[in-house]
Amino acid sequence: MRGAAAPVELPLFASFLLAGVLTVLLGPLISELLAREIVTEAQAALLFPAQFAFSSLGSVLSTLHLRRSLQAGYLACAVGLGVLSLMSWPLLVVGTALLGLGLGLVIPATNLLVAQQHPERRAAALARLNLLWSLGAVGCPLLFVAVPRGLPLPALVGVLSLSALGAGVVILLALRSQVPVAAPSGGPLDDAALRLTKWLALGAMLFLYVGAESAIGGWLVTLSDRVGGEKSLASLLIGSGFWAALLVGRAVTPLLLRRLSEPELFRVALALAAAGTLAVLLAGSRTGVAAGAIAAGLGLAPIFPLTVSRIATETQGGSRRAGWVFIGSGLGGASLPWLTARVGGMVEELRHGLVVPIAALALLALLARARRT
Repeated sequence: MRGAAAPVELPLFASFLLAGVLTVLLGPLISELLAREIVTEAQAALLFPAQFAFSSLGSVLSTLHLRRSLQAGYLACAVGLGVLSLMSWPLLVVGTALLGLGLGLVIPATNLLVAQQHPERRAAALARLNLLWSLGAVGCPLLFVAVPRGLPLPALVGVLSLSALGAGVVILLALRSQVPVAAPSGGPLDDAALRLTKWLALGAMLFLYVGAESAIGGWLVTLSDRVGGEKSLASLLIGSGFWAALLVGRAVTPLLLRRLSEPELFRVALALAAAGTLAVLLAGSRTGVAAGAIAAGLGLAPIFPLTVSRIATETQGGSRRAGWVFIGSGLGGASLPWLTARVGGMVEELRHGLVVPIAALALLALLARARRT
């Protein structure tokens, strides 16, 4: 099965690198929009719900037909980025929503296709896939280093739009000759004896994880600017450092799984992520922010692939109902970054809003414990 899947895996993995870039695009983009006074902080906070609410819709649709979802998803990303490149406030919302819809189609479909191709070691395969996603996330803030040096911001977003269109074409050509594999309609979670609460628990885990990751990564560049007192290249590097830590963490996850069970690794990762986020909240300098961000990224790294592995295992590779589980990721990404900004605004200090992702990680630990028992 792995030999037949190899030609398909190459474009899946390569395009997922671009998905990583696009997922975290709002963080450095918002920093630029605020600096240019194109949007206010209140308007910028609304872009997160726009992206992730439509991402939830894409997640529901993604498992109806995994391969068509990939093609349609990258097309939606390309159109959304094209609209974003116009840099006008009402259109920024529209473009962000289309980008979110595309990512909602792409991310679950890619993860479940890879999970189907690796039934024996799903967590390790998904960690390798999301390693590519993390590599894209690391590179995203670095792309904005070129903006003050002569590359217009709309041109950068336009290049990303063309890249998304190219990814869709590559996926189309790569999968055209393959026999479509329908997502399984049955699985352990489809049995009447296993109740709806298990679906809700899995969806809630994605809600809390993606919400926490998006809140930390989405506001980290802006938060670093506030701590340092000015906009700086150092803040972009800190943003990349967070995603680089996520990258390293996912690179070593398959090795850690040889020594630790999935539940054990899950617990250790959650503790490190919460400690790192708390360190960012308490930091009084960019150095402290950087140290906390790296610890948080390392801790967050294994959580998503471990959770998706559990979803795929309990649905025999991903049934059509799995789309309803992935809606949690979109809702978390839509609400927790916005709530982080709101809480930070209430105390007039953005970093204090990090109590929101810390609380989310604590709830995730309790939920994981409840599922085991």
